[in-house]
Amino acid sequence: MYSWNEEEKAEEERRTHVISLESAVVQWDTRRPFNTLMKEEKLYAHFLSRAAWYGALLIPVQTSPESPAIFALLHDMFRSNTIPVVREIAADYCFFWEEDFQELLVYTCGIFTNGGNYLGYGDTKFLPGLSLQKMNSLLIHENVKFNGLGRRNARDIWGAVKYKVYSLEEREKQLGLGQQGVTTYFSPNCTPKDAALVSRFMMAYQIDPLNTRVFKVDPNTNPTFDRTKRWRNMPVLPILMKKPFPPDTRYEVRTASVEGDHGYGCAPRFDFENTEFMLTQGDYWPILKDIRYWLGRARTYAANAKEKEMITKYIESFSSGSVDAHKEGTRLWIHNKQPSVETYIGFVETYRDPAGVRAEFEGFVFITDRELSEVFGNLVKNAKTFLSRLPWPSEFERETFIEPDFTAQDVLCYASSCIFDGINMPNYDDIRQKDGFKNMAMGRVYAALYADAPTPFLSPIDSKLHAEFFTRAHDVQVGIHELLGHGSGKLLVRKDDGSTNFPSELRNPLTNSFIESVYETEETYDSLFTGFGSSMEECRAECVGLYLSLDDDVLKIFGYEGEVAENIKYANWLELCYNATALCLKAYSPKLKQWKHGHNQAKFAILQVLLEAGQGLVRLEEKVSEDDGISDLRLTLDRAKIQTIGKKAIGDFLLKIQIYKSTADVQSAQRIYRKYTAVSDDGVYPWLKWREITLTKQQPQRLCIQPNTFLSDDGTDVKIVTYESSFEGLVQSWIERYDDDPTEDPTLYDQLDTCWRKDREHFF
Repeated sequence: MYSWNEEEKAEEERRTHVISLESAVVQWDTRRPFNTLMKEEKLYAHFLSRAAWYGALLIPVQTSPESPAIFALLHDMFRSNTIPVVREIAADYCFFWEEDFQELLVYTCGIFTNGGNYLGYGDTKFLPGLSLQKMNSLLIHENVKFNGLGRRNARDIWGAVKYKVYSLEEREKQLGLGQQGVTTYFSPNCTPKDAALVSRFMMAYQIDPLNTRVFKVDPNTNPTFDRTKRWRNMPVLPILMKKPFPPDTRYEVRTASVEGDHGYGCAPRFDFENTEFMLTQGDYWPILKDIRYWLGRARTYAANAKEKEMITKYIESFSSGSVDAHKEGTRLWIHNKQPSVETYIGFVETYRDPAGVRAEFEGFVFITDRELSEVFGNLVKNAKTFLSRLPWPSEFERETFIEPDFTAQDVLCYASSCIFDGINMPNYDDIRQKDGFKNMAMGRVYAALYADAPTPFLSPIDSKLHAEFFTRAHDVQVGIHELLGHGSGKLLVRKDDGSTNFPSELRNPLTNSFIESVYETEETYDSLFTGFGSSMEECRAECVGLYLSLDDDVLKIFGYEGEVAENIKYANWLELCYNATALCLKAYSPKLKQWKHGHNQAKFAILQVLLEAGQGLVRLEEKVSEDDGISDLRLTLDRAKIQTIGKKAIGDFLLKIQIYKSTADVQSAQRIYRKYTAVSDDGVYPWLKWREITLTKQQPQRLCIQPNTFLSDDGTDVKIVTYESSFEGLVQSWIERYDDDPTEDPTLYDQLDTCWRKDREHFF
């Protein structure tokens, strides 16, 4: 039995997993830049946006077992009945107060914008703020229509997922593998040991895991799952088999594609380490089919042959599941310089895969800001000079710097679980080394998300300076981070014939010994630095931003000199320290001792480096208010010591992680990164205790509302529609987003239902 105290604690914790009714709804107005486009460009942007938004339906399937079901239920309910009618039914028949209905709306906003019931930034579960009883009474009420799913099917789906929607078991609080969290990249009976075995198998057979998922068929851990008939009927491939398969554990590695035998009637089977592996295709096929359709429509309006071929390769990739085809499209994308309409689509970021190698869907459509892009273009032209000022020997920098496309962008469509304000792509290391990359900065996104945000823990003077200069400092930091951070450094490689891309006499500047470890053929940074590699790379790029933001020549490119430049330097370093103190610890799980977001982990590591430098550079002290006795923190940064103590500390740290990356020294990298990202409750900086203080100062989440585009009646022009910055406006934007289903069979609800039911045998 629970005591009253335990119930209060449980309710208090539950409320921390509810999106606040105080959450602001923000948007960036893209009407002006969109209306400057030519008619053909508008049509191109429109159809690309359709592809991205229909692709966004993949994200719930990739997030949690219940996410596609609750997404479909809420979307169908509001679309079939309208928001005012749902409000009326809820009030008249289901005993909703207005606050209950607002809780329903904000939960729906969270589901839509995060692509499921886990936060895109932080990977923690969020719950409805209204009771299960009221939610249940509404979703099963006879007056509530479900024109897409059908009422009976909707009730069945809700009955299957409702307890998962409200459950907050320890494992369900965050994304993770096995008992550490929830994921759909692996079936729930998979452990880190299974993930390691699958990784070895895929590396041995040179299978790219980027667009795959893994399902373990083990009668001992999943006795209710029986696919023995399918497996027994599967033809044996003599070339791949050398001996009978063991009778127990088997793995299905499922690739995302439209094509393939969706019933698993015939698929390649492999014997690896005395374990059976089966490669299947057709994951997410109903959704990928729509992406392919809209990309085909967009191709008609492409501005040049390069864009047409790029889209053709993307279509091929989604059709067949070929990562190589997507890479070919990506190469064409890189060489398509400064288009009026910028776009990228595919399986992109690997942050949410517990193994760090499988990617979540992402698609965006931007409109290039020519004027601001000129500033970034000047930074690109001087990149070689600035790269030479980084704190590692020239032998660890690329011999040839391929000048990338670096543009400022207005966001028309950003279909992702997490919206970033700066992008450096692609994530394919082999392409980055040979073909280069693109940088995009979306300053208006950052301004919309963080304008007028309070800054606890800073002095009034620092708060005022931060408010005045943080957006300009952020533009500088993002520019350096994306171009010179992610764009710097060289991987030392030994080919199969023994040749290398570095001189044999090269020495490690950390040990002064000859180079001992390098990347072998087919090895990449992502394949070796699994788990923590993406976070450490963000940390490295962020350090480059801090280091070079102190360079007067860099700031001159952005138009800043004299006192303004000095204030921007200070504001930039202050912003890093403030974020690491006030915001990042929310993404750390004390019970699991894990970071749930790589960017937060990266910033926290840098703060530890600066604190370790000592000499009064950064001070962080706990204070108790004389008025209410509540603990508080005060963060101070000594402006006079940034250029000396601060720059040296960041430079020394940056040298280490760059050399570890260049030489494939995974163990040393992991050791130092664990040191600086450890969160303890003792010593001079009791971070676990201070984490509770920072959580009391957290501001409500800001929800992003994006515009929609629609074809004119005759199909020859496009109009852009924006929405009211409210929960109702955000929900309405998502209702209207899918009003132009390319085919009636399947509808978006059928697509989500098909994917959910296909996975159901593994997760329910």
